[in-house]
Formats: sequence, C-alpha cells, structure tokens
Amino acid sequence: LRPKQVAFPREYAIDLAQNIMKALYRVQDPQQWEDCEVVLKLCNCFRGAGVVIARGLKDLNLKLRALLLLPGRETIEEQWRERQSCQDDRDSMQEQQLHWWSNECPVFVAEQRITMAEGLAVWNSESPAVCAAYDATMRVGFVFEKEGNILKTKFLGAYWKLPKAPLSSTDLRARCVSKAQKGTAVVDERDAEDVYEALGRALPQVF
Repeated sequence: LRPKQVAFPREYAIDLAQNIMKALYRVQDPQQWEDCEVVLKLCNCFRGAGVVIARGLKDLNLKLRALLLLPGRETIEEQWRERQSCQDDRDSMQEQQLHWWSNECPVFVAEQRITMAEGLAVWNSESPAVCAAYDATMRVGFVFEKEGNILKTKFLGAYWKLPKAPLSSTDLRARCVSKAQKGTAVVDERDAEDVYEALGRALPQVF
C-alpha cells in the first residue's frame, strides 16, 4: 500500500546517494539507476513542503548536496527576504531548501516513486470535453473502536488527492506531488473496498 521507504540522518556523505539507491532498489548496477526516481521527504512537514524528487544517481546526489549542505548565513537570509518580498514559487527548489535548512528533525525519508500504471482520468470542470490522467494519491480516513481486547477499524471514507499537473507534464514535481488544494476526485467504491480490506488487516497490527 506504500512505496518502500528508508530513513537516513540529515548529514551529507559522498556515498549517501548510492546508499539510498541500494536500499530502495534491488538493482545494484549504478548504470541501471538512471531511470530510478527517489522522493526525498522531511518527517514532520505536510502539504508537500520539503518534498523533492530526483531521477537517477547524479541528480539525487546534486539534490542531496543542495538540501543537506548549509550555505552561509547571508545566503539563507537572502533567500528568506526574496521569499517574503516576491512570494516566489512554492514549488521551487529554493523553497524546498528553506524547509530543509530550517527543519529540526535529525532524519529524513527517501522512498521509491511509484507511478499509477495508467493514471486517474479527471475531466476538466471548465472544459467538459477535456480529460487528463493524473498520478493521484489516495487518502483514507479511519478511527479505531475497541471491543474488549479487540481493536477494530472503522473507515470514514476515501478520496483521491491530485497533483498540480497531469502525467503528460514535463515538470516532475508538479506531476508527482499531490496537494488537496490542487484538486480531489472521487474514489471508485470497489477500489475503496479493496483498500479498506487491506488496511483493516494491517492497521490493528501497527497500533
């Protein structure tokens, strides 16, 4: 139900990118990592803040350096001033750097990027004849009910959270990072029931 994840200390090392690839993908040949995509996340952020996607070993290493190696104080203060004065793009790499540099959590998460096989078809509300496929993320609401010593899961509902851009976009972050404010879609009842069944077995074991 979730992509494979690994956690690492927020400290840059020359072999960090390689160690992440080895941990996430069974492929050990660096040349075969060029098509592998990795999602970098902070553990205590939400709404897509600090999420960075890298493709291939070289790109992963460059982005880890940009996120984990702190620049001088003047550089950080300058980026903060630019952010406040001109409201720069909240999806930019500079914006994600600020989240990483100001975060106090000692670890970060790297995960495999899993793409929907065909994407979720969403019709344009303004142009009913236009339909696009999105790499959506399902969100499920639930509560626990205790009956004696048995913990039972009660599901409240599910919805698809859409990224900013469809799968056809060339902007990797825009087509990958889902945000509820960008749009949502209804989950098919059969798909929801399949997910409820799987979560119903797993959640009581976790909690």
